[in-house]
Amino acid sequence: MKRILKQILNHNNALGILIGWFYKYWGRFSPFPLLLYNDTVAAFYHPLPSYREHVLVLPREIIRQFCDLEEFGLLKQILLSVHCLCEKRFPHEKKVLLVNGGARQEIQQLHFHLIDREESNIRGTEKVEKIEFDETCLAYVKSIIEAKMRKYRGFTLCFDLYENNTITIYFS
Repeated sequence: MKRILKQILNHNNALGILIGWFYKYWGRFSPFPLLLYNDTVAAFYHPLPSYREHVLVLPREIIRQFCDLEEFGLLKQILLSVHCLCEKRFPHEKKVLLVNGGARQEIQQLHFHLIDREESNIRGTEKVEKIEFDETCLAYVKSIIEAKMRKYRGFTLCFDLYENNTITIYFS
């Protein structure tokens, strides 16, 4: 059953739009128990987890992929919401927030994966140095992604929530 569900979800553009639309307007009626629901995000345990404790965080905006994100303020609000979730639900655990793009993004609606830091051994063929999270970082990260995607098929951004709010990008 899990394999069939993954095949249905895998790179399905229409389903990504439907998921984005649902969580924008009717997210409080999620079929999954919500860990966090506010004006910015909906968060719940991943229905097909790849990690021991795997939470999905969906922005309540219809955004297809990370590179379509235009406002630093929205990204900052997402991270603040995730910080609040971690403080309430996982106060003694260190977490990282991952977002996939290109061939690594299965659902065509921007979503983040909140996982334990120890489980986050991301395997990429190239790692970009850590980038400090500030007002200029969104445009800078998008420019790096755009340049590298000519060579690579996919990427994972890793937001380290406990190390001076840094971003690390992995390409494969």
